[in-house]
Amino acid sequence: MGFDVSEFVEKCRAARAAPDAPELIADLLRKAVADPQAIALAVGARHAGGAPPLIDVFVNEDDLTIYNLAFPPHLFGVPHDHAGWAVVGVYSGAECFSVYAEQDGALVRTGRDVVKAPAVQVLPAELIHDIENPSAEASGSIHVYSNRHFDIPQRRIWRNEQVKPEPFSVEKSFAYGMERSMQRRQEEGIDDTSGPTLPPNLASPSPR
Repeated sequence: MGFDVSEFVEKCRAARAAPDAPELIADLLRKAVADPQAIALAVGARHAGGAPPLIDVFVNEDDLTIYNLAFPPHLFGVPHDHAGWAVVGVYSGAECFSVYAEQDGALVRTGRDVVKAPAVQVLPAELIHDIENPSAEASGSIHVYSNRHFDIPQRRIWRNEQVKPEPFSVEKSFAYGMERSMQRRQEEGIDDTSGPTLPPNLASPSPR
Protein backbone atom coordinates (compact mmCIF):
# COMPACT_ATOMS: atom_id res chain seq x y z
CA MET A 1 0.00 0.00 0.00
CA GLY A 2 2.90 2.36 0.61
CA PHE A 3 3.26 5.12 3.15
CA ASP A 4 1.38 8.36 2.70
CA VAL A 5 2.56 11.27 4.86
CA SER A 6 -0.76 13.16 4.80
CA GLU A 7 -2.73 10.03 5.66
CA PHE A 8 -0.36 9.21 8.53
CA VAL A 9 -0.68 12.73 9.93
CA GLU A 10 -4.48 12.56 9.83
CA LYS A 11 -4.51 9.18 11.60
CA CYS A 12 -2.22 10.58 14.30
CA ARG A 13 -4.49 13.62 14.70
CA ALA A 14 -7.45 11.31 15.22
CA ALA A 15 -5.52 9.15 17.70
CA ARG A 16 -4.23 12.19 19.59
CA ALA A 17 -7.68 12.88 21.04
CA ALA A 18 -7.94 9.43 22.66
CA PRO A 19 -6.94 8.72 26.30
CA ASP A 20 -4.55 6.01 25.08
CA ALA A 21 -3.07 8.19 22.33
CA PRO A 22 0.58 7.05 22.75
CA GLU A 23 -0.38 3.39 22.36
CA LEU A 24 -2.62 4.09 19.35
CA ILE A 25 0.12 6.09 17.65
CA ALA A 26 2.64 3.36 18.48
CA ASP A 27 0.40 0.90 16.61
CA LEU A 28 0.32 3.24 13.60
CA LEU A 29 4.10 3.49 13.66
CA ARG A 30 4.56 -0.28 13.94
CA LYS A 31 2.60 -0.71 10.74
CA ALA A 32 4.60 2.04 9.07
CA VAL A 33 8.11 0.87 10.02
CA ALA A 34 7.29 -2.64 8.83
CA ASP A 35 7.75 -1.23 5.30
CA PRO A 36 10.87 0.98 5.54
CA GLN A 37 11.25 1.34 1.79
CA ALA A 38 7.78 2.86 1.54
CA ILE A 39 8.68 5.49 4.16
CA ALA A 40 11.96 6.29 2.41
CA LEU A 41 10.16 6.71 -0.91
CA ALA A 42 7.48 8.95 0.61
CA VAL A 43 10.02 11.15 2.37
CA GLY A 44 12.21 11.30 -0.73
CA ALA A 45 9.24 12.36 -2.84
CA ARG A 46 8.81 15.41 -0.59
CA HIS A 47 12.27 16.53 -1.73
CA ALA A 48 12.09 15.74 -5.43
CA GLY A 49 13.75 12.40 -4.88
CA GLY A 50 16.81 13.98 -3.25
CA ALA A 51 18.24 13.32 0.16
CA PRO A 52 15.91 14.43 2.97
CA PRO A 53 17.07 17.06 5.47
CA LEU A 54 18.10 16.09 8.98
CA ILE A 55 14.61 17.02 10.21
CA ASP A 56 11.65 16.93 7.82
CA VAL A 57 8.65 18.30 9.71
CA PHE A 58 5.31 16.80 8.69
CA VAL A 59 3.28 18.86 11.16
CA ASN A 60 4.05 21.17 14.11
CA GLU A 61 0.86 22.07 16.00
CA ASP A 62 0.04 22.92 19.60
CA ASP A 63 -0.79 19.31 20.49
CA LEU A 64 1.02 17.33 17.80
CA THR A 65 4.43 17.40 16.14
CA ILE A 66 5.57 14.78 13.65
CA TYR A 67 8.85 14.70 11.77
CA ASN A 68 11.20 12.39 9.93
CA LEU A 69 14.73 12.27 11.35
CA ALA A 70 17.53 11.36 8.92
CA PHE A 71 20.22 10.90 11.55
CA PRO A 72 23.82 11.02 10.23
CA PRO A 73 26.54 8.68 11.46
CA HIS A 74 28.80 9.57 14.39
CA LEU A 75 26.39 12.17 15.78
CA PHE A 76 25.92 12.56 19.53
CA GLY A 77 23.24 14.71 21.15
CA VAL A 78 22.98 16.17 24.64
CA PRO A 79 20.37 15.53 27.36
CA HIS A 80 16.97 17.17 26.95
CA ASP A 81 13.34 16.65 27.88
CA HIS A 82 10.18 16.78 25.78
CA ALA A 83 7.61 18.26 28.21
CA GLY A 84 5.19 15.59 27.00
CA TRP A 85 5.05 12.01 25.78
CA ALA A 86 6.62 10.92 22.53
CA VAL A 87 6.58 7.89 20.24
CA VAL A 88 9.56 7.02 18.05
CA GLY A 89 9.56 4.57 15.16
CA VAL A 90 12.99 3.59 13.78
CA TYR A 91 12.74 2.20 10.25
CA SER A 92 16.41 2.04 9.26
CA GLY A 93 19.61 1.69 11.23
CA ALA A 94 19.48 2.28 14.98
CA GLU A 95 19.15 5.13 17.46
CA CYS A 96 20.66 5.02 20.94
CA PHE A 97 19.28 6.79 24.00
CA SER A 98 20.93 7.35 27.37
CA VAL A 99 18.35 7.98 30.10
CA TYR A 100 19.02 10.41 32.98
CA ALA A 101 17.63 11.42 36.37
CA GLU A 102 18.14 14.75 38.14
CA GLN A 103 20.16 14.40 41.35
CA ASP A 104 21.87 17.07 43.47
CA GLY A 105 21.89 19.66 40.69
CA ALA A 106 23.32 17.32 38.07
CA LEU A 107 22.21 14.47 35.82
CA VAL A 108 22.90 10.82 36.59
CA ARG A 109 22.67 8.25 33.81
CA THR A 110 20.20 5.53 34.80
CA GLY A 111 19.95 3.45 31.65
CA ARG A 112 20.50 3.09 27.94
CA ASP A 113 18.32 1.89 25.09
CA VAL A 114 19.33 0.85 21.59
CA VAL A 115 16.36 0.96 19.23
CA LYS A 116 17.12 -1.07 16.11
CA ALA A 117 14.91 -1.00 13.04
CA PRO A 118 12.18 -1.94 12.71
CA ALA A 119 11.12 -0.93 16.21
CA VAL A 120 8.83 1.48 18.04
CA GLN A 121 9.31 2.95 21.49
CA VAL A 122 6.91 5.01 23.63
CA LEU A 123 8.75 7.67 25.68
CA PRO A 124 7.10 8.87 28.92
CA ALA A 125 6.37 12.55 29.49
CA GLU A 126 8.91 12.92 32.33
CA LEU A 127 11.81 11.40 30.37
CA ILE A 128 15.22 13.08 30.19
CA HIS A 129 17.43 11.50 27.56
CA ASP A 130 19.87 12.13 24.76
CA ILE A 131 19.98 10.66 21.27
CA GLU A 132 22.97 9.42 19.32
CA ASN A 133 24.02 7.43 16.30
CA PRO A 134 27.48 6.05 17.09
CA SER A 135 27.57 3.81 14.02
CA ALA A 136 29.03 4.50 10.58
CA GLU A 137 25.58 4.15 8.97
CA ALA A 138 22.79 6.72 8.89
CA SER A 139 19.48 5.93 10.55
CA GLY A 140 15.93 6.91 9.73
CA SER A 141 13.01 7.39 12.12
CA ILE A 142 9.65 9.04 12.57
CA HIS A 143 9.07 10.99 15.79
CA VAL A 144 5.63 11.91 17.14
CA TYR A 145 5.20 14.32 20.07
CA SER A 146 2.20 15.46 22.10
CA ASN A 147 3.01 19.18 21.82
CA ARG A 148 4.55 21.89 19.66
CA HIS A 149 7.91 20.24 20.04
CA PHE A 150 10.36 22.86 18.81
CA ASP A 151 9.20 26.01 20.55
CA ILE A 152 7.49 25.48 23.89
CA PRO A 153 8.90 27.27 26.97
CA GLN A 154 8.61 24.25 29.27
CA ARG A 155 11.31 22.24 27.50
CA ARG A 156 14.86 22.05 28.88
CA ILE A 157 18.31 21.15 27.57
CA TRP A 158 21.59 20.36 29.34
CA ARG A 159 24.93 21.27 27.75
CA ASN A 160 26.41 18.39 29.74
CA GLU A 161 25.51 16.27 32.72
CA GLN A 162 27.25 18.51 35.28
CA VAL A 163 25.45 21.80 34.59
CA LYS A 164 22.00 23.17 35.30
CA PRO A 165 19.35 22.96 32.57
CA GLU A 166 18.64 25.81 30.17
CA PRO A 167 15.50 26.63 28.20
CA PHE A 168 15.50 24.48 25.09
CA SER A 169 16.13 25.90 21.64
CA VAL A 170 16.92 24.24 18.34
CA GLU A 171 20.07 26.33 18.04
CA LYS A 172 21.35 25.09 21.41
CA SER A 173 20.50 21.52 20.47
CA PHE A 174 22.60 21.80 17.30
CA ALA A 175 25.50 23.71 18.88
CA TYR A 176 25.77 21.57 22.01
CA GLY A 177 25.27 18.40 19.99
CA MET A 178 28.13 19.24 17.63
CA GLU A 179 30.30 20.16 20.61
CA ARG A 180 29.66 16.73 22.11
CA SER A 181 30.02 15.00 18.74
CA MET A 182 33.48 16.49 18.17
CA GLN A 183 34.55 15.47 21.67
CA ARG A 184 33.25 11.90 21.30
CA ARG A 185 34.74 11.49 17.84
CA GLN A 186 38.13 12.62 19.12
CA GLU A 187 37.91 10.24 22.10
CA GLU A 188 37.01 7.32 19.83
CA GLY A 189 39.51 8.13 17.08
CA ILE A 190 36.84 8.87 14.47
CA ASP A 191 38.16 11.08 11.68
CA ASP A 192 34.96 12.98 10.89
CA THR A 193 34.38 16.71 11.22
CA SER A 194 31.08 16.82 9.35
CA GLY A 195 27.86 18.04 10.86
CA PRO A 196 24.23 18.49 9.84
CA THR A 197 22.77 21.77 8.67
CA LEU A 198 20.20 23.52 10.84
CA PRO A 199 16.92 23.54 8.88
CA PRO A 200 16.07 27.22 8.24
CA ASN A 201 12.42 26.73 9.14
CA LEU A 202 13.37 25.58 12.65
CA ALA A 203 15.86 28.32 13.51
CA SER A 204 14.88 31.02 16.01
CA PRO A 205 11.19 30.24 16.31
CA SER A 206 8.98 33.19 17.13
CA PRO A 207 7.85 33.47 20.76
CA ARG A 208 4.36 32.15 21.33
